[in-house]
Amino acid sequence: MNSVMKVLVIPICIALLLQSLPPPAIPAGFQFSVPPELPNPRPLEDFKSSSSLSLRNVHRLEYDGLRGPESLAFNSKGEMFTGVHDGHILRVDTKEERTYEVAFTGGAPLGMQFDHNDNLIVCDAMKGLLQVDVNTGAVSILAAKVSNTSPISPGAPLRFVDDLDIASDGTIYFSDASDQWVELDTHGVSDSMLASWKVFLAGHHTGKLCKYSPKTGEVHVLADNIWFANGVALSEDESFLLIADTMVARVYKYMLVGPKAGTKEVFLDELPGGPDNIRRAPDGSFWIALVKKYDASLKFLAGNLVLRKLLAWVPGFMPPSPNRAMVLHVDQEGQIIELLADMDPEGIKYHTITQALEHDGTLYLTSLKNDAIGTLKL
Repeated sequence: MNSVMKVLVIPICIALLLQSLPPPAIPAGFQFSVPPELPNPRPLEDFKSSSSLSLRNVHRLEYDGLRGPESLAFNSKGEMFTGVHDGHILRVDTKEERTYEVAFTGGAPLGMQFDHNDNLIVCDAMKGLLQVDVNTGAVSILAAKVSNTSPISPGAPLRFVDDLDIASDGTIYFSDASDQWVELDTHGVSDSMLASWKVFLAGHHTGKLCKYSPKTGEVHVLADNIWFANGVALSEDESFLLIADTMVARVYKYMLVGPKAGTKEVFLDELPGGPDNIRRAPDGSFWIALVKKYDASLKFLAGNLVLRKLLAWVPGFMPPSPNRAMVLHVDQEGQIIELLADMDPEGIKYHTITQALEHDGTLYLTSLKNDAIGTLKL
């Protein structure tokens, strides 16, 4: 045996042993899968527009308590609320330049919107679909599992409730990102970004699009087999809704009415980054946060089962990536209106954007990786 082989034989044996065992970074029973092939993302030049907006003009609201806000919403009074990764729901007062704690979910609040009765409906990755009374602080669980009457995944637990939209009749459409659940980090707070990395490593496309009926309290799964089900947004006429699949850089259209009702089709594909929360603008168009830029290394890793298993053995590990920011604006047909992008980590104002919400002439940005809310005048 030559010297090179002697050097390699031990690490090769260790690698073969590790990849055959269930890694501690992935929960027991969570099987590794061969994921769908990742698309080749289109170059940023394909999304160029004549917009004069620039993410370099973002203003940061750096108030105490804003620890990684993933989403935000406005109630009927125009008050702003957000959730942070330690489980608190905050009211954000821009006049007093401070926050007020209004509730505690005990979990990981992600997407949120107010219903027509001014109840804050929260997707909590650890607790399920919640209703929060921002006046009293009362938190109630609307749903923590799929109903037994659902034609798809009856009785399945909701492991990673992520984002939502609410129809005019009160029906709540929401995503359950994956069977993977969110764990606590070394500081005892949730880490949704790390959980999404584990979902990528496992390659297990178990994300679901769900519907909650406030009349019956039932949850039915409308579509499954989504790698990482994320942002949800209804069209202006509520004839369809959009559902983001972050891992494959794709947005689907799910039809609610007409001859195609109950089916989904590709709305946007080969995006330059993974789509996160989606919010409908006042004119019916959509703002889509692209949380991470896609590159060739992700495609290579997705197709390498052994390497994914080995990386899963490293607790808490996520590959470093440069700070970048992308927000895509499209019309109801999926035509590009503009792409706001800041790809230079030097001097970037706000990065790893998880939501872009248009409200009263301002675009409000959130991010799990910023202890601030971003604002951009439109």
